[in-house]
Amino acid sequence: MTDLGIYRDIATRTGGDIYIGVVGPVRTGKSTLIKRFIQNMFLPSIENEYGRERARDEMPQSASGRTVMTTEPKFVPEEAATVEIDENTSFRMKMIDCVGYIVDGAIGHIENGEPRMVMTPWSEDPLPFEQAAEIGTRKVITDHSTIALCVTTDGTIGEIPRESYEPAERRVINELKALNKPFVAVNHLEGHALVARLTNDVEYPYLLLLVSGGHCQILVVKGVGRYERLGTTIDDAAGEAFDKVAKMLGLGYPGGPMIEKSAAAGNENRFVLPHPLRGSDDCNMSFSGLKTAVRKIIESYGNDDNIEHIILPQKDVADICACFQKTAAECLTEKTARAADYFRRRYPEGKHLVVAGGVAANGYLRQKLMTLAEDKGLIFAAPPVRWCTDNGVMIAWAGLERFAEGLTDG
Repeated sequence: MTDLGIYRDIATRTGGDIYIGVVGPVRTGKSTLIKRFIQNMFLPSIENEYGRERARDEMPQSASGRTVMTTEPKFVPEEAATVEIDENTSFRMKMIDCVGYIVDGAIGHIENGEPRMVMTPWSEDPLPFEQAAEIGTRKVITDHSTIALCVTTDGTIGEIPRESYEPAERRVINELKALNKPFVAVNHLEGHALVARLTNDVEYPYLLLLVSGGHCQILVVKGVGRYERLGTTIDDAAGEAFDKVAKMLGLGYPGGPMIEKSAAAGNENRFVLPHPLRGSDDCNMSFSGLKTAVRKIIESYGNDDNIEHIILPQKDVADICACFQKTAAECLTEKTARAADYFRRRYPEGKHLVVAGGVAANGYLRQKLMTLAEDKGLIFAAPPVRWCTDNGVMIAWAGLERFAEGLTDG
């Protein structure tokens, strides 16, 4: 049974508003997450132009690198803003940005070999930067947060290795658990799997094509935490193939949007590309051979194997993009069609075909899947394009779904 006493205590201090404390180690992208959340969720809900500008001005600063800039929590926006989920549901909330616990490799808290001293609201005397950061972070965790959102990192977003973050992450989680706040751990793939339910009336069970830069799976989603995998890639993910083909063509990163834009001016029937695993009797996929076939086409324009030296005419780039996009979409839809046949037999009550993940933002693929869904007697659904790539909204939604089912980890 969840102990509601802590929430009554916080509600008294917040006037009933929801305070989301964004906590975790330093240099994990906490401020960036808050800025994105405010841009997508807060600002569109603020009708007053001056209030919207004020909320924008109050957004936290963010920067790359290892330097820690401040120690004091920042309440954003200063006045709680109303967030509307639909015409019947709204709530007032603000976010709290805290510096987080210091990790090995961070800089800015030491000056000339000595602890950097700072003035804070918590003491009349200067405090060591690290001590001040800890006080501010603990206050967000223990005093201010209705909901604490712990931001972690795999170490790829900056110059600090993953192992340096682990002690601070464990400390935050243990402090949250000690307060008896329910704690929900969210796998980002589950975020992708469930986010379509935020904006679409999708009921369980449903068939899901989860297609991104690192993953490519066909699943039956039977409920929160309940999945049946029907197929997966045996090598590259589809999004990875898009990125690598875009790089070979000199289009930049991320590759998906670049290829889709170029393909719009191309002839999708000019080059014949392979459909790996087309004849297999399962739902597994492969994109490595397709990527290699594109590389061979590019190499045919040069005198050596170094494709970085090859400059293709713009029309040829567009044609290659169009053919690759068409073939990749066919590989995905053909395997999804096989999965749909099984889904309709095994789960006759299921109504929806959902696509999610970064590649789900591709309009060409969406159209093909819409046609497939109609042919199979299913309803097509997908999250808004802005929620297809990794984002905080999908993680928050998956957390709410898990919490509603009583699937807490603390």
